Amino acid sequence: MLAWLPESDTRAVLAAPLTGHTESTHTRTEELEAELADIRTAGYSVAAGELEHGVHGVSAAIRAKQHSPIGVISIWGPQERIPDERFAELGALVAAAARQAVGRPGD
Repeated sequence: MLAWLPESDTRAVLAAPLTGHTESTHTRTEELEAELADIRTAGYSVAAGELEHGVHGVSAAIRAKQHSPIGVISIWGPQERIPDERFAELGALVAAAARQAVGRPGD
């Protein structure tokens, strides 16, 4: 959801110390800013062991008509069932579901 917040809100979050949950967690502001740009382009985010070892997921923000985030749709599971190779496929599914949740299926 951070990728879709107003820039001032994003900057406030990034100004605070970033806590790492695993060695895969982005804790440098520059890395996270680059990832946020990728999320905006793709329409979904991926997590490959960033929160917990061996757990992968894809998420898409549910955005109101003014594009502010109001919720999230995610698919999570063990790395064996959600390998990196499935991120694009599952990301497209959660992004479409997030758009449909607010009545914008083709947006």
